[in-house]
Amino acid sequence: MKHAIFLVCVLVFAGCVSITTGANFDVSKVRSIQKNVTTSVEIMEWFGPPYSTGLDNGDEAWTYSYLKSASGQTMSKTLYLVFDKTMKVKSYTFSTSFPEEMTSPK
Repeated sequence: MKHAIFLVCVLVFAGCVSITTGANFDVSKVRSIQKNVTTSVEIMEWFGPPYSTGLDNGDEAWTYSYLKSASGQTMSKTLYLVFDKTMKVKSYTFSTSFPEEMTSPK
């Protein structure tokens, strides 16, 4: 009987655990990004340090990523930016599975 109660408690607790990875970021700032205008300094001011950095065809690339998993549901969002040699945004992509953020940029 004690084992059954323990198992039920573990299963109930497991369903309530919330896991997050990365730092949440303000989606409204994504709409302010302008190719060949917005600088890496502005991006850093808006979003803070990137989750990861790397190279994309020789150009510096930053990734902002946030993942939240709770009650068996996982949602995520990612902002990927590529900078030119002057550290202005050359290109970027944004994706999200958060329902409240799933509107097209204006």
